[in-house]
Amino acid sequence: MTLAHNLVRQRQERVTFWKLSGSLFLFAADTFALTLAGWISIILKFPDHVANPRIEILNWDPTYDMVLVIISIAWLLRFVIGGSYSPYLQLHTSNKDKILLNKSMIFLFSLGFSFYVFKISFSRTIFVFYVILSINLIFFFRFLLNTLVFRRLREHRQFTRGLLLIGTDLESTEKYREWIDSNPDYGYHVADVCILESSATELAPHLNAVFQGDKPTDALILSLAAGDISVANVVDYLSSYPIKTHVIPMLVEQGGFFNFLVREDDSPFFSVVDSRLSQIDAFIKRAFDIVFSAVILFLLAPIFLAISILIKMADGGPIFYMSERVGQDGELFRFIKFRSMIINAENLKELVANKHDGDHLLFKAENDPRVTDIGKILRRFSLDELPQFINVLKGEMSVVGPRPPLPDEVMRYSQLALRRMHVKPGITGPWQVNGRADLTWNKSLLLDLNYSIKWSFTGDLWIVLRTIGVMITGKGAY
Repeated sequence: MTLAHNLVRQRQERVTFWKLSGSLFLFAADTFALTLAGWISIILKFPDHVANPRIEILNWDPTYDMVLVIISIAWLLRFVIGGSYSPYLQLHTSNKDKILLNKSMIFLFSLGFSFYVFKISFSRTIFVFYVILSINLIFFFRFLLNTLVFRRLREHRQFTRGLLLIGTDLESTEKYREWIDSNPDYGYHVADVCILESSATELAPHLNAVFQGDKPTDALILSLAAGDISVANVVDYLSSYPIKTHVIPMLVEQGGFFNFLVREDDSPFFSVVDSRLSQIDAFIKRAFDIVFSAVILFLLAPIFLAISILIKMADGGPIFYMSERVGQDGELFRFIKFRSMIINAENLKELVANKHDGDHLLFKAENDPRVTDIGKILRRFSLDELPQFINVLKGEMSVVGPRPPLPDEVMRYSQLALRRMHVKPGITGPWQVNGRADLTWNKSLLLDLNYSIKWSFTGDLWIVLRTIGVMITGKGAY
């Protein structure tokens, strides 16, 4: 797939070049609009501008020109930070204008409030002129750019990305093709259509064509109503290709599958996203893991010692249970827990009935006879999990994350399920605080994937707090 990735990247770089050029045009137009608005406002207030009027601001007496330059720079930075340039090349006009106006109003309200709080005696006449002129000139110059430059580039597909439409009904798919091609402002054009009859594997020749010429770089899944074909199956199949996948959310009938989609500013569709943390988020999460696990290991050292003595006294066997687990991106590591079962419990697994049905990947027995008396207490309050903080310190696990799977479980994962391994497994997580072993496999998978996609530091803290309640009640722990 190396050649395929290179060809897709080249086409994406071409589109990115035009998008970047358009962003620079928009930035230049906004800069000119704000500069012109400031100059006209001062001329209207002070026709004899040679006087170069000044203003007192916190023991500083800059000219009105200088203050308006600072305001204009701050306004432009607000647009840059808010992502008001690159996405606007593809947004529909009505959405674009509404979002741009909202950003401007919030900025100007904040500015006026700051003038009031700090008692800055800025000319109200100049401020009103500047606000009215700036907003009108920004929209006017953007309208000119869109009409004279961007629309022509979109018509020539310089700003648009190709779409492979995937459906099961030719008539509805053709209607959608007409709609996309008649709305180039959305940033897409239809390059190919695939009508599935019985299986997602029918996509193969169309996907191979993606990497042999100027073909689509994105895929859009429409309504799928034929046979056993489902959105999840098609997404699984597409995940092995370097192609971005979009769906129509109203048509996603797979339970909870909507949770794995995001709405991006530069697309009218919902997109299937890669459930990986950004570098900053990963750094924050790792820093929390180190500090939290070190504190826990230090504070609970006496409890560790007491549990170790009780386990050893019970049957003289090993204190810890070690097993091989699969970590982030398929990395294997040695998973450590306090032993809660009898010696050689793994050899007796076939004698115990599994609580879950055959479709469930987890083996759980509600009244497992292999569990020792001290083990029942440890499991009841999740104390057997405490040694995993050592795995956290080593960087193999996280305090919060998906459940660490066994290698044989991962061998049975679908492409969708493999996404849960894009983050480190955790001691606790959404699976642990929402029912644990009582959950179905699909429910636990949905929770893990939703966690990785919507990760936040405050969300981790909330899960840690909820875990304390789960440890006390012991719900789903056996």
